[in-house]
Amino acid sequence: MSDTPRKPGYNPAIDGLRGIAVLGVWLFHLHPPLLPGGFLGVDAFFVLSGFLIHGIVSADLESGRFSFREFYLRRALRLLPNATVTLGVTLVLWNLCLPPNSAIQPGLHGLFTLANLSNLFVWKHLGSYWGDAAESAPLTHFWSLGIEEQFYLFFPALLFLLHRKRWLNLGSLAVPAVLSLTLWIHGSQHHPSGTFYLLPTRAWELLLGAAAAQWARSSPVARRLPRATGWIGLALVLGSLVAVPHADSSLGAMALIPTVGTACVLVSLLQPTHPLTQALSWPALVKLGLMSYSLYLWHWPLIVLGRLQANYRNLPETAGAVVGGILSLGMAYAAYRWVEKPLRDSSRSRPRRLAWLAGGMALTTVLCVLSWRRHSEVDPDHRFEPMTFSGRLYDCSTPQDPHWSESSRYWGCRIPVPPADQPPEPWRTGGLRTSGNSITPRVVVFGSSHALMYSKVIDDLCRERRVPVAFLSAGNGIPALFVNEGSPLFPGRDDGAAFDEARRRWLREWRPETLWVIDRWDAWSGKDLERDLRAFLEEVCPLAQTVILVTQVPVLRVGENENIRGWVHWRRGTDESMPRILPDARDPYRRESVRILQRLQERFPNLRIVDSASRFYREDGSVRYSEGRRFFYTDDDHLNDTGAAEISDLLQPLLPAH
Repeated sequence: MSDTPRKPGYNPAIDGLRGIAVLGVWLFHLHPPLLPGGFLGVDAFFVLSGFLIHGIVSADLESGRFSFREFYLRRALRLLPNATVTLGVTLVLWNLCLPPNSAIQPGLHGLFTLANLSNLFVWKHLGSYWGDAAESAPLTHFWSLGIEEQFYLFFPALLFLLHRKRWLNLGSLAVPAVLSLTLWIHGSQHHPSGTFYLLPTRAWELLLGAAAAQWARSSPVARRLPRATGWIGLALVLGSLVAVPHADSSLGAMALIPTVGTACVLVSLLQPTHPLTQALSWPALVKLGLMSYSLYLWHWPLIVLGRLQANYRNLPETAGAVVGGILSLGMAYAAYRWVEKPLRDSSRSRPRRLAWLAGGMALTTVLCVLSWRRHSEVDPDHRFEPMTFSGRLYDCSTPQDPHWSESSRYWGCRIPVPPADQPPEPWRTGGLRTSGNSITPRVVVFGSSHALMYSKVIDDLCRERRVPVAFLSAGNGIPALFVNEGSPLFPGRDDGAAFDEARRRWLREWRPETLWVIDRWDAWSGKDLERDLRAFLEEVCPLAQTVILVTQVPVLRVGENENIRGWVHWRRGTDESMPRILPDARDPYRRESVRILQRLQERFPNLRIVDSASRFYREDGSVRYSEGRRFFYTDDDHLNDTGAAEISDLLQPLLPAH
């Protein structure tokens, strides 16, 4: 980072703006409360990219030297070397430092990344940007690079066509930008996950940058803007990084704050004497901006690795993230200095640089395939009995990923699937009724995937007593309470409200003897569980003779995507002793949730509490995840059928008699 490029027209203040954007992303990923809106640095990068690419291509078009071949060769030498090395090193680390099979998903994701399709992989396989799966995957951040690289495929051709037809003007870029923005705002409400990750709904941000560049080139007004414009733009960028919450993917029009702010700053920076130009040319900020691409590539996998290693050693996740973040600064500088700069240095032989790039990509491709196809048995010594998780049979929603049970996380666990003729959304027709739809259920089960894990036990007990039961539980993180209106967890944005209303309607019609309410209560961490649960109980307690809340079992501190039995085998001591696993960092909140449930029991006379959690703690505070040859957990937070059966004696007395 010792030298700053001195190309004609180079403006160091633009690199200073890059430095602010990447610093926001780095701090947010390090510890979100440090900078709640730091993720919006990516949106600022999109505008920057559109602005700069427009400048490069339009300048070449006007001079008559534009070449598609040259453009894509320069892009390849600019973007691919560092990305390829990052990908290769990440896969090596995941193969060497983590349990067997941990690199399978990154291996497949890496192949999508090399094909510039990372955003599609994240959308289909990892889901919401705010979900646990995306937060624990090492290549999640490549989604934004996939969008940029896809944009580069069509945008030069668009500019080339518009230039030849003499249609290249502000309007020709503003119209598609407005169309894409409309899709973005609409999709954020109705299909938030796809809207967040896909080019058609993100193109407006890059086109906004391109439109700003076109206006700056063609309008003399742009160079005479009031100086306050730039400062207002910078205030919008910084304000969004500090103040915008990161609740979910439904940003909607809120994304205009950092993007319009970035565009205002970029146009203002065309005035060399603007004080903002001097401020953003601060050397430290410029140097950070010069290696911003490298830091963006390296920071996320090392932060994720740090968190995982901290979990394995029963240390705070934040401490691991900080160590990973600090290491990423060193790795980013090294890759910038010895990979990125040499391979884009035009004074060096291009054929040799392309040969190095091709060789690196070929080697990384092989590494991706080997990682993807590396399958290790999770219990090679057959230490534990075979296990089954029957939760999917009782899911009355439409699973977002019907193939989730095929991932390495669930290898070695038998997961029965619903029959092919089952309606796609049984909650619309009275849920799943093992006793037949013509019989009014005496028992009803509400809940999330944590209700699904107990459903077979409840079903078996009801069958023994010949008590009709209806299951109105849903996976995908859908909560048991009536809080699903506008939820991004449903295929359609209005389905959440319809789901809640359907459950209300069935309760009013059936008035069951027993209503079970089972949820992942630590999902309310940072929210007001007591308020939301009290409002829910005020509505449902008059509609059932008995309402039963079940406490949440401890969550294993091993990571969201680990195969638990494979992890246990990997961590077993040389004396074959079983590893001690502590609960994760949310355990204090789960214990507090038990007290909240008990306080509410005093207010509602027909409310009962089942303390399932106590069965899965050992005296030393660690988690009782196995006993002899029996293994109790499917993944880090769900019991399998064997584990759920451990509390059948607590459930049985609360069910209606025959």
